[in-house]
Amino acid sequence: MPYGSYSNYIQRRAIKATGACCCPPGPTGPPGKSGGSGPTGATGPTGATGPTGATGPTGATGSTGQTGATGDTGSTGATGPTYRGENFVFGRTTVPIPSTSLIYSGAEKYWLFPGTTLLTNQQDIDSTRWQISVPPSMAVAYDVAKLTHFAAHLRSGDPGGAGVVGGWPLPVTIRVYLFCRINESLEPVGTEVSIDIPVDTSCICKEVNWGEAGFNVPGGPLFIAVAYETSRSFVTDKLFNMSFTLFSQEDNGEPSCP
Repeated sequence: MPYGSYSNYIQRRAIKATGACCCPPGPTGPPGKSGGSGPTGATGPTGATGPTGATGPTGATGSTGQTGATGDTGSTGATGPTYRGENFVFGRTTVPIPSTSLIYSGAEKYWLFPGTTLLTNQQDIDSTRWQISVPPSMAVAYDVAKLTHFAAHLRSGDPGGAGVVGGWPLPVTIRVYLFCRINESLEPVGTEVSIDIPVDTSCICKEVNWGEAGFNVPGGPLFIAVAYETSRSFVTDKLFNMSFTLFSQEDNGEPSCP
């Protein structure tokens, strides 16, 4: 193709060199295949922490674990104080022989007997009077016996039993003696305490503080005796019964003798 002149030739070479074309562009061809992925770029800086989300619902309770092993047994505690109680019982029952009456002297003391005794005639009654016989007593085989309570039961009435009623028909004074020896008049030498029983009283029980008896008590009262008296004399053909119990608290749990 003739260029006409050298300048046209140079111009056309310049157009080819720059890719320009004097012809109008044709239609765009189809896209070529994508090239392979390039290398991953560097990680960018961490963004700011977003707000905390709402708390989710509580999960289901898990199963209970196995019971742990039993721990060692602790040491045994100190032994507590020993407590022991004792009853000292005295009594008497008078049942007159049929068709007889018995005389009780007023202001005269009569002994009760350890356990009890049965009296049926005037000679029996008189032999239990104060200063007629040695006091019938109970020995205390403990270091210390504290007399803390007493109980009394009195009955009187028909000897046949059908008419027995509660109490005696006159007041009674009960006297308790704590002693170790007696004098020439057969009287206990030691501590004396007393309680008044009102008329017609059949049962009575009280807390008292009547002292101590035993081998370790100062002065050594080792015996207990009980007597009663009435304020006036009386004659009766009725049954008369009295039971008297002293309760004591011992400081140690076993009888103790030197």
